[in-house]
Amino acid sequence: MKIKWFQQIARRKRKNKLTGSVLAFTTFILIAITILVSTILLQSGIVVYYQAQVIKTFNINTDISTSINYLLYDINLQNGNVPELSSILNDNQNPVTVFKSRWGFLNVIGAYKQFRNNQYSSMAFPGYSISKSKNICLYLVDEGTPLSLCGSTEIKGDVYLPRKGVKRGNLGNNPYQSDNLIDGMVNISESTMPAIYYSTLDSVINYFNIIVSADLHSFISLGTGEEGQVNPFNSSAKIIYNESTIILSNVNFKGKFLFESETSISIDSSARLEDVIIKAPYIEIGDNFKGSVQCIASDSIYIGENCSFQYPSVISLITQNEAKSFKSVIISESSIVNGLVFIAPDNMNNNSTLLTLNEGATIIGQLYCNGIFEAKGTVVGSTVCRNTILFTPSSVHGNYLLNTKLSSNNNYHYLNILPGIFEDGKKNILKWL
Repeated sequence: MKIKWFQQIARRKRKNKLTGSVLAFTTFILIAITILVSTILLQSGIVVYYQAQVIKTFNINTDISTSINYLLYDINLQNGNVPELSSILNDNQNPVTVFKSRWGFLNVIGAYKQFRNNQYSSMAFPGYSISKSKNICLYLVDEGTPLSLCGSTEIKGDVYLPRKGVKRGNLGNNPYQSDNLIDGMVNISESTMPAIYYSTLDSVINYFNIIVSADLHSFISLGTGEEGQVNPFNSSAKIIYNESTIILSNVNFKGKFLFESETSISIDSSARLEDVIIKAPYIEIGDNFKGSVQCIASDSIYIGENCSFQYPSVISLITQNEAKSFKSVIISESSIVNGLVFIAPDNMNNNSTLLTLNEGATIIGQLYCNGIFEAKGTVVGSTVCRNTILFTPSSVHGNYLLNTKLSSNNNYHYLNILPGIFEDGKKNILKWL
């Protein structure tokens, strides 16, 4: 009897123990499931939050991109807020702000939008697209003299030449070597330079008359720790000015900086310059310089050997009074200019200005020379000039080319800084800033 009683008690204990184990295991499973579900919900919430942020950022960038396109294609947007564009985000509290400005030969367009503590922005140099029908290799003003080709000269592309056309020449026992004179269509040029001359000249001169009248807070000094500065294009220009010579060596400037001297500016290969303007009567660039700049001189520009001017650079000579002495631009051997070379005296004595492109030197883009062009190198793009010249020990020969290479550039992106006869009305982006 007692044995059965003890067996019943043992069975009850084992049952209670089993029930407690099941309860503990069930509780553990419930806690684990709760943690897992909470984690999944938390992660889902984080994913949803970041997805919303990504979508918001995408919409903001779309809004800014749309604004840039509006500016690029001239849909009558003025500087300031553009509330109608904010409807893309249904957010009238934070409209896109757009702006247009000028920077030497280049224009600047930009758009930005403030969202919480972040500012999203986009800026660029706009330019002009070139259609194949207007991709002109050479435009030579008709001054009554034919173009004579000598040696290994090559002209590939459509040209505009004087009515007397083109012929084979021979200088210093260097007869023309090719079977074809021009590899492209030949058209008749006018007796004057294309109209882009005066419109571009006036706009650039007027721009500098405005910028030099900036308030005194825009002027900085090279000697006050300003080296290594970045100044974005939605800010006011910073101007480094000196009446005497400015020497740029071991400096680093990027963006909206204007260096101006009343005498001369010298730049050596240790200078790191991007998108800045260099303005002085005389500008000298030392050998092996690399950067993107706009050089604007009124007397002379000398570019040393093995220099590389990145796109979109500008080398320009603009005289603002009657030339009393010979003016010149010299691009030395093995140097490359990607962008625009612009030679424009504002008087009628165009023979007082000379552009020399030495052997092995290259211009990729546009060359506009309302003066004498001594062409001994290569131009890939469009060449517009009043006349060419060739100096020999015994004489000077007008409208002669010896061992010169001129060709149209199929990369139209390199041909759209300067508007005019080559531009087909469509806008393009030269460079994102």
